[in-house]
Amino acid sequence: MDFHVDKTTKVQVDIMMRLGYYNTYWDVDNHTTVILLTYYGNTSLMVVLPDEGIGGLHQQGLHQALA
Repeated sequence: MDFHVDKTTKVQVDIMMRLGYYNTYWDVDNHTTVILLTYYGNTSLMVVLPDEGIGGLHQQGLHQALA
């Protein structure tokens, strides 16, 4: 699969895939989508995806959203 490092550079990477239903939340204030991936026990991973590139994810807004 192609992974786009920037607008002009792409590299081939291996990926993992899992089908299922996931808890998602769109944070209007921070322009991000949050996905919660649950694992075994009490372990989970929260992935924060900015709507428009990493520059759109403001550190202060992220701290407030996670508080």
